Amino acid sequence: HFNDSRVMKVIVVGSVGCGKSALVRSFIKGIHYREPKGIYDYATERFILNEQPIQMQVHDPTGTSKNVIYHRDIYRFMEGVMILCDVTNPGSLGEIRCWLFDIKVSVDLRPIDVLLVGTKTDLKDQRVVSSTQLLECGRKFNIKVWETSAETGLGVRSAFMALAADVLSPKTIPFRLKELSERKSRPAKLKPKATWRDQMDTAVNAVHVQLLNAADRSEERRVGKSVFA
Repeated sequence: HFNDSRVMKVIVVGSVGCGKSALVRSFIKGIHYREPKGIYDYATERFILNEQPIQMQVHDPTGTSKNVIYHRDIYRFMEGVMILCDVTNPGSLGEIRCWLFDIKVSVDLRPIDVLLVGTKTDLKDQRVVSSTQLLECGRKFNIKVWETSAETGLGVRSAFMALAADVLSPKTIPFRLKELSERKSRPAKLKPKATWRDQMDTAVNAVHVQLLNAADRSEERRVGKSVFA
């Protein structure tokens, strides 16, 4: 019955070391990324939600700041975004505004669902970002908040189910754009000389975007034929 399932594209983002890949591995059992991991990898999880079969493509980009422009390119293909906050790293909470600004720049006024997810909650002795701080951030930007642990599995599947339910629900702009109106851009940094690996990453990203465009066009043609057949 998954042949007629709803394909759903979501992306998991966050600062370096926040646990993106660990969270995805906890949600989708048995996946293995190639090494070294490319700019984008994604895996698919199939499940039933509200009696509707879903194929969720979970995209896991690298977290380095030099690839932020690539994140912006791919947001326009996504229906949902999961922003991770490492609760053992206070700087991770401060970057939430930056990630939301990147989404705003990429999708303009197109509605897209966003979920703020606290990670590594099993490390209680190392926790520095409280549940209250996460909830305050969620209220500020009008986004839902979830707490998870990839190590124990706590809250992982329910977080992805919550995001999927939001994607299927009637579309609204999920976060307050006015809170980001004064944000011009990320802090400017000196651009290092591009290495051969940077050049390869750029080429891989360009091919990935082309493939996504081609896939979307193919899907539009397939749907059009089925409608007018």
